[in-house]
Amino acid sequence: MKHSVSVPTAGGAARDHLSVAFVLLPDFTLSTFSAFVDALRIAADESDGSRQLHCRWTIIGPHRAPVSSSCGVEITPWETFGDPGRFDYTIVVGGLLRNQKRIDRRIVSYLRQVDAGGGALVGACTGSFALARAGLMKGYRCCVHWCHLQEFMAEFPDHRVEGDVVYLVDGNRITCAGGQSAIDVAVHLVERHCGRSIALKVTTAMIVAAARGPKDPQPHPEAKWFRDIQNPLVQRAILLMQQQPAGGAAVVHDVAAQLGVSVKTLVRGFEKELKLSPSEFFRALRMAQGRWELLNTHKPISGIALDNGFSDASHFIRLYRMYYDVTPAAAREKKREKTPTHGRAPHRSSAKASTPLQQILFSDVLSLSAIDWPTEHPVAARPGSHSDRPHAPQRGPAR
Repeated sequence: MKHSVSVPTAGGAARDHLSVAFVLLPDFTLSTFSAFVDALRIAADESDGSRQLHCRWTIIGPHRAPVSSSCGVEITPWETFGDPGRFDYTIVVGGLLRNQKRIDRRIVSYLRQVDAGGGALVGACTGSFALARAGLMKGYRCCVHWCHLQEFMAEFPDHRVEGDVVYLVDGNRITCAGGQSAIDVAVHLVERHCGRSIALKVTTAMIVAAARGPKDPQPHPEAKWFRDIQNPLVQRAILLMQQQPAGGAAVVHDVAAQLGVSVKTLVRGFEKELKLSPSEFFRALRMAQGRWELLNTHKPISGIALDNGFSDASHFIRLYRMYYDVTPAAAREKKREKTPTHGRAPHRSSAKASTPLQQILFSDVLSLSAIDWPTEHPVAARPGSHSDRPHAPQRGPAR
């Protein structure tokens, strides 16, 4: 097993440009950890030598017992907690949230020691939840994966959180959404501490066209019209709109202020990309969300109307008929009579959903709150396993 080392330079003195410690939480995401550490490995040495020259890293924990990832692969910390001042960054790698509320108190205590000593903390994937639960994100902007945005807002209503960017840097706090954004953060740190040329070595070796920055938007699930948008400002505005209260009267002004642009700039971007004003888009967004709930839940029409910012059921019914040429009650009854495979809402034919407005209105997956994620069902431990933790969580069908 390779442990963290400092390698002598030509002058004989041990030196490293970037020093990192990883703290792995139960059910951590393996891809986030492996992407981050491999970026450091590539940056650390000439060619593919993998010696810890320019970068130094280690894996630490309260004890040297294996930590199971969400896919069942286990990694044993190289060393137990020690002096937190040894590292430039302490990176907390999260994953599935189901076990995070039972994090070892020694981990929380160590993270607070890092903060007390002025150290930098990085929350990767849902590691941001652990930092917030330890009281270490108050006053800092925090980035989470869009699918965890509502959970974070509910648990930490007084925190500033964003689900529209791949990562955020705020003072000595860095948070990222996980997945490929771990590479983006690693490249950011490598470029800051080791230089541009070494950072480029990482992206080319990992077959990454270019590392994204903190203003790049998170990819949106399944909505082709969203992926086709070329202007990142419009993409971020859409993701921010999805975080606004449904009945907010000044959504466009609020989103423009959050993005630091004028309302006119936002209007020009939307009209160029979607042939819609931001207000028209936001109304279509709420209507599409209402349609999804109408066809996929048993909520009363009056509740759907109010939850999505319409003044009352009559307002929702009138606009629904204008957009879809059918009343909500008739649309729901038709769906019951002809339930499609796997319970998904029927697709509108491509010929009838050719404009951006039609694609938005008939999209099956649009709003973050409209996505019902599969439930994870733990399975029995493998024969001979030292632990009863699930090793390969199964995913059931969407409810």
